[in-house]
Amino acid sequence: MIANKNGFVLKNVLFLLLVLTSITFSFAHYYQQNLKILQQSLLLEKQKAAEFILYSYFMAHLHTNESHTIDHSNVKITYEISAAENRSVLNSRICFDACYGWRLEYDLENQRMISSEYTP
Repeated sequence: MIANKNGFVLKNVLFLLLVLTSITFSFAHYYQQNLKILQQSLLLEKQKAAEFILYSYFMAHLHTNESHTIDHSNVKITYEISAAENRSVLNSRICFDACYGWRLEYDLENQRMISSEYTP
């Protein structure tokens, strides 16, 4: 009878440890996934901010021909503005964790954006 009782207690303690371990791993996995989503969201917000600044600068300097590279901590932006006849073109390369290209074309005569393209 004593062996039976100790076996019953041991089974319950092992079952309880298994449940607690499972819950702990579930919470750890949930927080890890949540952290990943927040990091990706932050990266997207940084990209949007960089694009907005670049777009604003481009719209303010439509009639210029220039190219620059901005390299600051974990951000690198290379852009070129070229104005010819009735069009102004912005070619840029934006790098955070990964790089992508962004090209804008503006019609100076009709004062409207012709195209906006992203390239990997």
